Amino acid sequence: MTELPNTASKQTATCTARAQYKSSTSKLGVMITVDLPGVAKQDVSITSEKQQLKIQAQRSDSTPEQWSPINNSTRPTKYELVLNIHQDLDLNKTSARVENGVLSITIDRHDENLPR
Repeated sequence: MTELPNTASKQTATCTARAQYKSSTSKLGVMITVDLPGVAKQDVSITSEKQQLKIQAQRSDSTPEQWSPINNSTRPTKYELVLNIHQDLDLNKTSARVENGVLSITIDRHDENLPR
């Protein structure tokens, strides 16, 4: 995981991280699962351009102000992930859902690339 440096003050601190993901392929397409802990469905943005899929998400920081982190660690509040998608896959045949902090994306193959 690659984290960008955090230069903001503690009260307005945000930390951006590259989202962790796993993918699996089948004869019909690909399934991508992205870990987005604490992110609500309405705070996820998925866009595509050419054969690239861009995922951006933000979670609200619900930690009380009077709490302080242990070991000076910062939890990411923004996630970003850019994936290059193989040309056999059709980004027009994509479905996605968010459940319990996990984004699941299914991308079908182009009809001409399906097994016969």
